[in-house]
Amino acid sequence: MMKKDEDGKSLLLEALDRYIAKNQIIPDFLASQGIIGSVSAISFEKVESYRLRSENVVREEPAYEEQEASMLPRKASKKRLLKEKPDSDISSYIEIQKNKETFSVMLDRLRKERGLESPELYKAADIDRKLYSRIMGERAYKPSKNTVISFGLALKLSDSEMDALLESAGYTLSRSVIFDLIISFCMENMIYSIPEVNALLLARKEPLLRQAAR
Repeated sequence: MMKKDEDGKSLLLEALDRYIAKNQIIPDFLASQGIIGSVSAISFEKVESYRLRSENVVREEPAYEEQEASMLPRKASKKRLLKEKPDSDISSYIEIQKNKETFSVMLDRLRKERGLESPELYKAADIDRKLYSRIMGERAYKPSKNTVISFGLALKLSDSEMDALLESAGYTLSRSVIFDLIISFCMENMIYSIPEVNALLLARKEPLLRQAAR
């Protein structure tokens, strides 16, 4: 029985590795330097800094006159855009943004649509009750990306629903990041259990979902 479990896990990891190899997008400047592993722990600023160092790029501040000149087209285009765009369109855009569901509102709607009680949801997501209460109590609360993903898995969301939930909190799943690719793999293969997802993350030396939840 143990051997069967180990074989099953091995096959799953092989499938995961094939999925990552097929779907991962590696920025050109990282690939050229041989950095093709996980970039989940590297911030954009660090990646950009590495690129600049590797290319020996030295940024110099332009002269004041050059700054002014470079700003003119941008200023002109901005004025042109405001002039061409009717006030009604701008008002409509603002109204649409105002009416968008916040993360907590969307989360509560999805929970109700699936007929789950609040304790069922936060326990399945391995989220602390106090954190859940805070999210529900503060409509503008912005949770961590890991928290959003944990709730999405607990709700067994479709890809589009997970994308919408992440977007409501200002996040997205990136095809350049191993962690995100593992999450996408789990969703495509209907692996929603937090312990099972964490086992795959651990196997590929990625941070676990609960470690960064807030």
